[in-house]
Amino acid sequence: MAPFALAGAGGGAVTPPTGPKVAVLGDSITSLSRQEIAHRLEGRGSLSIAAVPGRTIAQMSPAVGVITAAGPPFAWVINLGTNDALQRNINAPNDYRDLVAKVAGAPCVVLTTINDFGGFGGFGGFGDAYPIIARALNATIVELAARYPNARVLDWNAVARAHQSDGVLAADGLHPTRAGQNLYAAHLRRALDQCPAPGPVGPVGLVGPVRVRSVVRVQPVPDERCAGRLDRRSGVAGAASGSQV
Repeated sequence: MAPFALAGAGGGAVTPPTGPKVAVLGDSITSLSRQEIAHRLEGRGSLSIAAVPGRTIAQMSPAVGVITAAGPPFAWVINLGTNDALQRNINAPNDYRDLVAKVAGAPCVVLTTINDFGGFGGFGGFGDAYPIIARALNATIVELAARYPNARVLDWNAVARAHQSDGVLAADGLHPTRAGQNLYAAHLRRALDQCPAPGPVGPVGLVGPVRVRSVVRVQPVPDERCAGRLDRRSGVAGAASGSQV
């Protein structure tokens, strides 16, 4: 099976002649929210979502070429990095910079911060590794948004933290519940509303955002399957334990 299945927001195969107007790149957090995203962005033109559970930033990077082949989107939304933190990828900030460099040329790029306080089971079972990498990645996102005038930050980390008591996160502390999916989609729409009015989109260059034209359907994973096995000696869940989102 190909690593990226091309599909429209509703899941059916599509081949738009000019490419999507908005492309969203993510992992299972985005995949779970795809219907809410599609609803919130209804009327904004075509939408394409490439979201693969468990994928890291580097693993999703090839999707840029898949999306670009169909025509460059006007806006890119990137919501990646949670799996890098879960898998203790200390190179995550550099991977993120590389990804944004490939897509920074689009008129609008939305960079989404990741939850830096969650942990499967709500107990922060990843020791120091997860929050340290997550915070380093979020700092990189802020840095990149300051560097590229066409970039803006969707601060999901702050939003999720502020609404913890409203039940926006599942028991694992990372995946959004239905309420969280709606909240994320609403803030995504708000971020895109800050983009300039759509116009002609040129080819991707050194200053261009990521374009992805795929939706990967995913069923919510039961909490007990998400949790993975905690290394009792180190207090950190290893990447091989199945700890991914």
